[in-house]
Amino acid sequence: MKKVHLMILAMAAMMLCPMSGMAQKKQKKQTVQTEQKDTVAILTERAQKGDDKAQNTLGNWYYTGKFVKQDYETALKYWALSAKQNNAEAIGNMAMCYQLGRGTKADSTMAVKLYEKAITSGNKAVLQQHVDLADKKNNLFSNVFLHHIYQNGIGVARDQAKAQQYLKKAAEGGDVNCMRQQAILSLNNKDTKESAKWFKKLADKNDPTGIYYYGYQLYKGMGVTQDKEKGVEYLKRSARQHNPNAHRLLGKAYYEGDGVEQDYTEAVSHLKVAAGAKLGESQMLLAKCYMNGQGIAKDYDQAVQWLAEAFCQNSKLAEQVEQFVSDETDETFKNYVEGLKEYYVDKDYEDAIKLFKKVDKAKNVEGITMQGVCLADTENAKHNDKKAFKTLTAAAESSAAAKYYLAQLYQEGRGTEKDVKKAADLIVKAADGDNGYAQALAGDMYFEGKNVTQDYVKAAEYYLKAEAQSKLNAQSAKNLAKCYQMSISSLPDLKKSDERIEALGKVRTENHLLDMLKKL
Repeated sequence: MKKVHLMILAMAAMMLCPMSGMAQKKQKKQTVQTEQKDTVAILTERAQKGDDKAQNTLGNWYYTGKFVKQDYETALKYWALSAKQNNAEAIGNMAMCYQLGRGTKADSTMAVKLYEKAITSGNKAVLQQHVDLADKKNNLFSNVFLHHIYQNGIGVARDQAKAQQYLKKAAEGGDVNCMRQQAILSLNNKDTKESAKWFKKLADKNDPTGIYYYGYQLYKGMGVTQDKEKGVEYLKRSARQHNPNAHRLLGKAYYEGDGVEQDYTEAVSHLKVAAGAKLGESQMLLAKCYMNGQGIAKDYDQAVQWLAEAFCQNSKLAEQVEQFVSDETDETFKNYVEGLKEYYVDKDYEDAIKLFKKVDKAKNVEGITMQGVCLADTENAKHNDKKAFKTLTAAAESSAAAKYYLAQLYQEGRGTEKDVKKAADLIVKAADGDNGYAQALAGDMYFEGKNVTQDYVKAAEYYLKAEAQSKLNAQSAKNLAKCYQMSISSLPDLKKSDERIEALGKVRTENHLLDMLKKL
């Protein structure tokens, strides 16, 4: 019995030793965990009291899962608190979250802004990290970011050589914005072969800039073998994306039959868009189409209006318009322009009517229209409302401008009984006939519900047409801005409403025709 008892005691002793070691390890682990919890609690308390360093450190712990369960959102929350106190390291950490989409939705624009702030706040480590990532791993984001930093001298000395080095790497990495910048840089440096290469890559990605410029270079034979027909196809793609310059080139190409079969009607459709975008060359060519009746009905009023728009663009175009009027136009059109000058500038009604009669004799309705306008002018000592009404009524059968002027006689009851409904009807018809002044007025009528049923959609439509002819006056522009504020669905560029509203607020009432006539 003694032997058995001793054996049991020995076995018990043997079992006791390892159990004691396990207990010690468990106790040690519990101690460490307790210490960690205490450390986290102490740091959390400091962070809650506004200690930016504690906030940044807690952010690091939650981001990496050190001492706490990994939680990107909580990490970002603490870094944001620290960043508010301009902690440069925390700002850089926030930027990383936005770059990688951890704890928030990925936002490269916000990431760049935060990285910029981190660097300018003294976090030089962020800059070095991106240099390492770009140079050693060819990281796309870092290449884009460093191009931006060195190009603008943000936290570093401006260095265009380095900026271009990173730009090219980013472009080769597929960043569309950098590809576009690389292409334009090459074009500006007259390296057309290189620019064509990049524009072609952009066009293959359906990038609007790439499509336009690659088409332009193909059409002109710049840096690539000239292929006008293929160039036109790219320009058509660009025009469908509402590029005014593409419309400008296509309008000229169709007018001249260069690279396409000559087609004046097609030319006019493109020139109208480009002219509405204030492209002077297209305004002059469109005026020529109206003057000669090429691709559109002959209309001296429209021709002279577009010449006036081109004239007021810049001095170079003003010289071209003067030469056009004096050298390249037919005698009848010269008489019309001279008659306008006699009427609007010199106030010589008799000479004006003589010149307009010559225009009428050449079977141009504008001659009759302007005779009616002269007769209706109360400053004319020989004005005659009844004769003016009769003359304008005859002209209104085929002239939108005559309808516009005749409406004023109905509105005021001059030469006929006052009839505001008839006046409103004539204004709408003149607007539909492409008279820019009538379009602005029709817009006002529908916006205010004046003599028509109020209709903001129709008002906006007429305002946009008037704007395309540069006939939007200050009040009409304000009303159109209100249409954008109402988010009328038929309006273009609703996503850019703020920009449109700001631009419309700068519109001033101008008379470019009078300005041109004074200087001719």
